[in-house]
Amino acid sequence: MRRLLLITALLLAHGAPALRAGQDRPVQDSRPLQADGVVRLLPGLAVRLVSLRVAAIGRRPAFDFSVFAPDSSASLEKATAGSRQVWFDGGWRATSVWSRLALPAGAAIEGPAILEQPDATTVIEPGHVGRVDALGNVIVEPA
Repeated sequence: MRRLLLITALLLAHGAPALRAGQDRPVQDSRPLQADGVVRLLPGLAVRLVSLRVAAIGRRPAFDFSVFAPDSSASLEKATAGSRQVWFDGGWRATSVWSRLALPAGAAIEGPAILEQPDATTVIEPGHVGRVDALGNVIVEPA
């Protein structure tokens, strides 16, 4: 198995030469920061790790994404969470509210609608429909 690990870090340190993004050697230049993307350091600044990015390329075991599929007991009745007035296109509209994680596969929710879940809220605007696919993704498109 072949793996490649790339780590990119940007360190700002007093007296260090400037580096241009994507360049592997210092730029010998003491001019101030310019619009050309060159980062130049100011005297007296402390060392600070600004960004650390890690990317791994390699083989991984096959993953069964069906574990994210909606539960077989999911239903539109269980997912209904009421309605509320929401401002769309210059006016208040009665908008259905749904529990996003309780929607069954194959459900089609017509806008205006709000899909609530613990970490996100999805708004389906009037004239659009949100369809739940077999893996639980919501695809929003014009009706």
